[in-house]
Amino acid sequence: MAVHPSYRVKVGLSDWAQDVLRKRVYAVLATMKPDGSSHTIPVGFAFDGERLLIPSGSGTRKVRNIEADPRVRVLVQAPPAAMGGDGWVAADGTAHIVGGDEAQRLNRMASDRYLTEAGQATYEEVMGPIMDVTIVVRPERWQMWSDSMMFESILERGYAEEEAANWFLPPES
Repeated sequence: MAVHPSYRVKVGLSDWAQDVLRKRVYAVLATMKPDGSSHTIPVGFAFDGERLLIPSGSGTRKVRNIEADPRVRVLVQAPPAAMGGDGWVAADGTAHIVGGDEAQRLNRMASDRYLTEAGQATYEEVMGPIMDVTIVVRPERWQMWSDSMMFESILERGYAEEEAANWFLPPES
């Protein structure tokens, strides 16, 4: 059975996907546990145009998993209201762990995305000693999907954009 074009995932990192990665959203990081099952957890992150930077503690399960098997998948859900539609961006790649002063610098890039100046000061005092490493993900493959990809297929079939827009419920607040 063929996959309908509206369900096909695009490969690569488009301008839309880069915009999603620069929004103040969270990602889901999947690593491999020793038994072969996945460890999946939400994380804050920064995107520097090439890499995903994820603050962490050196004793966490995700760090131990990466040290044993550096293959990871990161999934970022696009915020519908902010992006003009639903969608996601995913990266498959390898991760490595950075420590020391470089980790503190990279972690600050990530926490600056989420915290006010006052929040940052408290975070550094309380969490700084715990968040002592950065998981640096170098994507080898990007994938993305957005409802605009689905709309392209709908419009190609002769439906009006206004008609199709009324088929979906708005995001819940």
